[in-house]
Amino acid sequence: MSGGGTEGTQALQHELLVPADEWRYSAEYRLFVKHCYDRVDIFSGTETQRLIDSALASCDNVSNAKEAITTIAILATTIQLITSHVSKVTNHVTKNKPMYSRGQHRGLLDEVNEMCNFKLQFKNMHDVMTVAISVFEEYTNDELHPYFKHGDKLIQLREQIRLLALESTGFWRPPYNQEGEVVRGLILGLDDVEVKSSMWHVAVKQYHDRFLPELGSLAVSLRELVLVFGDNGQYSRSIALEIVKRFPPDTAKRHKAILRLVEEGRAGKSTVYQELRSEFDMIIYDEGRRSERQRFKDMSYQDCPGHILLDLCHPEWTRAKKCQFKTVLVTVGLFSPKCYDLFSISMCTAWRDHRFYFCPRRFPPPYDANKMWDCESFGRLKWYIRHCSEKGKSPVYCNGGHGGKTRRFRCNRKSIDGKGCKFAFSVFCDLVHGYYIDLHDFSGCPVNCFRHDLHKSHGKCHAATNN
Repeated sequence: MSGGGTEGTQALQHELLVPADEWRYSAEYRLFVKHCYDRVDIFSGTETQRLIDSALASCDNVSNAKEAITTIAILATTIQLITSHVSKVTNHVTKNKPMYSRGQHRGLLDEVNEMCNFKLQFKNMHDVMTVAISVFEEYTNDELHPYFKHGDKLIQLREQIRLLALESTGFWRPPYNQEGEVVRGLILGLDDVEVKSSMWHVAVKQYHDRFLPELGSLAVSLRELVLVFGDNGQYSRSIALEIVKRFPPDTAKRHKAILRLVEEGRAGKSTVYQELRSEFDMIIYDEGRRSERQRFKDMSYQDCPGHILLDLCHPEWTRAKKCQFKTVLVTVGLFSPKCYDLFSISMCTAWRDHRFYFCPRRFPPPYDANKMWDCESFGRLKWYIRHCSEKGKSPVYCNGGHGGKTRRFRCNRKSIDGKGCKFAFSVFCDLVHGYYIDLHDFSGCPVNCFRHDLHKSHGKCHAATNN
């Protein structure tokens, strides 16, 4: 098996993807925190374009698998950044249609359109992908390598980006019947300004409905290729399982593949068979090494009942309050989840102002700002959190959130005196990087920080009957 793909991948976890000499917090807040634009925010499109240009410029001279994987991560994140920006612009225009109708601010229409013109950026992405594809040619004959199909998959995705480079010129590009709109306007007695305004709003809606799902799907497909493993060459559970599933079930080829992965120290035999027999369609804990996870597991189930184990990503730049991370985008560490004890990390003051992200490969950020909590990705995440909480003997339930910006999870237990456990945390959504937990918004029982299912009466919490 070729070992080229393992070189330095562990170092990627803290490597900055985008060198940015200057970055204003207001721009960071607008692009990565705000879920809704106002009229001023719309013109941040030039900031988005400059940021993407800077990111793609860092992808020059890709010559090995490490750099190619970093490049794919950059491509996925920049496309998601475009998706987020277009979503917030189109939602604002649609929500404030009177503001852009009957000639009011009609001089802004072309400018707003230009803020969603990313033709040049997609052309640059196409060139970057061409270089990355050549790097993965050495793995095309190694069925047991994670990068075995990367080249073929990137060729297909590159074609999608080529088409986007031709079509993503703003709202006016999507196909619609201009003559039909004009005739309809004249029949209704509308003047020329009103007809043009109507046509423009039709174009905005079509751009939103057609391009956002397409861009979201493209970002998801690229994230699936960001496979990171350590210098020791050991694969995570998801990587090992993906390799094994290349071979038909109950065949000698699959069995030989498992044995070879085990012999080379890439995966554990029992782990692979356990995941193949799993009743769930997702891997609960993805780490290849079990030692740290087992230590947390023993603590959760024996000494400190009530802790919840979750796979989370904690890149160094992820600070929750005025983080001003100058890298602006991501590190590959965002794609390398580790098993954390949720309540234990909340007690660490050094992490109090940090974000802990769920892996965007497993739980992708939504492509529409209006569907953050009403999409398949969050539905899977909600199931995942509830499942892990039940495994930790601390079941939680989702009881809404604050102004549509969060979703709150609360302990589903009560003490013997009937009072509810105060343990709770919120899930937030960064439309570029995905879902995360902000420990600033964490609540725990006041008596014992390591046993949140105890009330001040020292009575153990029992499962609630009415939640």
